[in-house]
Amino acid sequence: MKFLLFLFYLSVPVLATEYMPTHEIQAGMKGIGKTVFQGTQVDSFEVEILGVMRNVRPRGDIIIARLSGGPLEKTGIIAGMSGSPVYIHGKLIGALAFAWPFSKEPIAGITPISEMLQIVQWVSRLEGEEDQEMGMVEDLKFEVSEDILSHNDVRYPHATFEMTPIQTPLVLSGFDERSLKDARKLFEPLGLLPVQGGIAGEENSPDADALVPGSAVGVQLISGDARAGALGTVTERKGKQILAFGHPFLWTGEVDFPMTTGYIHSILPSQVISFKMGSPGKVVGRLIQDRRAGIFGKIGEYSKMIPVDITIHRTDHSKSKGSKSSKLQSSNLESKFHYEIIHEKRLTSRIAGFLTLHSVLASGFASGEMAMKMDLSLTLHSSSEEFTLRRSDLLSGENSPSLFAREVTSILAALLNNPYEPLELEKIQLKVDLLEGENLNGTIEALYVDKRRVEPGDSLQVTFFYRPHRGERIRKSITLKLPEDLPEGKVEVRVLDGETLEKKELAKNSAKFDHKNLSQFLDHFRKARRRNEVWVQLVLSRKGFVIQGKELPALPSSLLSIFSTSEEAGEGETLLEEVILEERISMDYILTGMESQTLEVKRQ
Repeated sequence: MKFLLFLFYLSVPVLATEYMPTHEIQAGMKGIGKTVFQGTQVDSFEVEILGVMRNVRPRGDIIIARLSGGPLEKTGIIAGMSGSPVYIHGKLIGALAFAWPFSKEPIAGITPISEMLQIVQWVSRLEGEEDQEMGMVEDLKFEVSEDILSHNDVRYPHATFEMTPIQTPLVLSGFDERSLKDARKLFEPLGLLPVQGGIAGEENSPDADALVPGSAVGVQLISGDARAGALGTVTERKGKQILAFGHPFLWTGEVDFPMTTGYIHSILPSQVISFKMGSPGKVVGRLIQDRRAGIFGKIGEYSKMIPVDITIHRTDHSKSKGSKSSKLQSSNLESKFHYEIIHEKRLTSRIAGFLTLHSVLASGFASGEMAMKMDLSLTLHSSSEEFTLRRSDLLSGENSPSLFAREVTSILAALLNNPYEPLELEKIQLKVDLLEGENLNGTIEALYVDKRRVEPGDSLQVTFFYRPHRGERIRKSITLKLPEDLPEGKVEVRVLDGETLEKKELAKNSAKFDHKNLSQFLDHFRKARRRNEVWVQLVLSRKGFVIQGKELPALPSSLLSIFSTSEEAGEGETLLEEVILEERISMDYILTGMESQTLEVKRQ
């Protein structure tokens, strides 16, 4: 450990800070802690050591202490105090990091400074950490024995207690009130406490020099027209290096998040959990390590953020009342939003979906029937090139905004977590036409053809009828040019929606959408079917075979006999039909259903 401290000191010019190792800490010792209760002024509170839990986690001790002073008698442990440095006899022993929910007294767990100092030596991810899920705060819960919490003849009624990391306030500013419910679903499982707040004004936004032990420090997740930033406390500063929190932020190892100063407006006491009401300040550096014992950042370095531009064009339809003839009135409004979000392969997609829903709500949309036309453009680069992917689609129904947000999330998650190679997301652009009062769902009702007996090479007019929601039947026609080599016999004409078609394709070829490399993966993305499309197909009933996802249609009996042994071995499956012609038709509605007609093919 002395060697680690020596390396830490060598990295920057510093004034020596004395540290007290855990083996010197005894029950009954008293000291002070430092944190900000209001503004930027670092205040002190009293600390009494109750004991040290040895090896409570792999190669890690936890110091248990009772706190007092300042507002703590009324508030208990306060969310936002994570990282508050604790000193005994002027020596730093560690950072305030853990607490008990609903505790009657401000009793806390302290992460030893020796463990926090090891963070600066960690330049690669912890073994196996990259495979763990985001809700890793659950892994830090542990039991504390009654003996540790027995002091001065005060004994607690339960034999064991569950101690968890002190929640980190996530200050949300500029968000629609309806977005807060979704913010809780997104961020609370990560150990964050979403709270409404504002942006620190210029007079309340300190510079990097204000980042000293005990001061407020922030980690920015979202900036721009709406902001989200987590607030904690600086434990130690050496030159431009900052240690804070005393527990993980998101526990993602190597990171690249903006680091900010912070301003505390007040403390809100609560029976559930008291928290600091604060605002993130200026970006003064970047967070580069997020580990079990805390976070580590550098002042003067800056993170690359992903720009997100969302344009909502809202058309509000309403029928005027009070007259015999109801006239359709509409009003148009365009809202533009610009954000910047962090790079993090598991969180970036969730934040983008969250901002999508927020932008729809913030554009003035209330609730009720609606339709949404979306055009999503993603600029990415792989190891070899930069490219743009686009996805357009139509959604309709009262839950369209939520469905839309989930779709944006799933698209980004699939791309950023693809199994082939890392993709860097450079830019997100989203355009939405939001039609209030519209229901663009419909049903395919009938299919007709202009002749039931055809010859190879004929032109065939296919007409299908569909009925929009609460609307009159609508007719749509398309002309198909039949193949010259169309065999004699029966052929089926189908019209169906993309979802039904995809189910049929998977039923006959379960490996239809498998991919073996990044190029195939992106190709599937580009060819994805839209909701506002229908498909017209010409289908022959003849046998083939599927092997390793590849379709081999119209095979002779001799080959089918050979391949049947592969099917028995579970290495393939028989095809019963072959699609010989397919046309995609864009529609103004989301249609569902399937209709078909059978034709007879005869040669002259």
